[in-house]
Amino acid sequence: MEHVLSTMNAQQLIDLSMVSVRSKNAVTNFLRIRRKLRVLLGVLEEPYISIAGKQRLFHRIFKYSENPIEEWMKTYDYIRKVLGFRFEYVRFEFDSFPSQNRQIINYLLLIQTSIDRLEVISGREKCNDDVQYLLNNLKVFDRLVLQLNHYKEDSQLDIPNDPHYLHINNSKFINYEQFLKLTHVKIAFNLSILTNQEINRFLKSWMACESHYKLEVFQVNIPNQEAIEEIMDLPHEVTTDPSIMNMFVGLPFNINPTEGFNIKRSDGKMATACVAEKSNGWNLCLLIH
Repeated sequence: MEHVLSTMNAQQLIDLSMVSVRSKNAVTNFLRIRRKLRVLLGVLEEPYISIAGKQRLFHRIFKYSENPIEEWMKTYDYIRKVLGFRFEYVRFEFDSFPSQNRQIINYLLLIQTSIDRLEVISGREKCNDDVQYLLNNLKVFDRLVLQLNHYKEDSQLDIPNDPHYLHINNSKFINYEQFLKLTHVKIAFNLSILTNQEINRFLKSWMACESHYKLEVFQVNIPNQEAIEEIMDLPHEVTTDPSIMNMFVGLPFNINPTEGFNIKRSDGKMATACVAEKSNGWNLCLLIH
């Protein structure tokens, strides 16, 4: 039986579990001992459940369902009982079912209070309180991605410092004071309002061991290539060392610079800054090494 079960993909195992109580128990016991699968949940216009293993099972709840969220929850409850695995990733679009956001969040929290990766998408101001509620209660360890197109004026999103990596696609609501409080290892900002002078001040604070002590990677948009002159108005050395330039070629930067600017922290730690034009415009890329 174990040999037969080991040849099945996630969909076949779930289908088999529905045949009888005995087959359900056999599948459940087998999965808990022999196989590791990754579960990804999506709260979009068409909610989905994705199970990643050697092959990926993608279960979508179509928007014409009478109650997509209730059906999504019911489906995941069954899959969760059979598989016995926690979900690792959630993609949550708060505009899809705004009246049910709190219900969805509370449902997720009943299952587990921590997660590896979270992506939040919101285009409405009225959903901002729900976004904050989720961030306050669901602990994210690895990667937090925020796509917030509208945020309340004169208000600030309280961003947890637990995630290893923070990516904000529209970071207009992050001012310099809040930026200095972030302690993430990797940070990427798009559409940032940080000025050249403020980025310069940040680099100086890093050099003095006053902020971002754990930082390894930082990327932020800048107005143009010439902005680097104002940003790098501090002690530095120009470098064309191929071994350093090659560090920027792969993830997370995916650039191919020929020149960089080395700066040194007061404890001897080195960092290199490069400027590159990407799909979102000119960016400052900082790598601590």
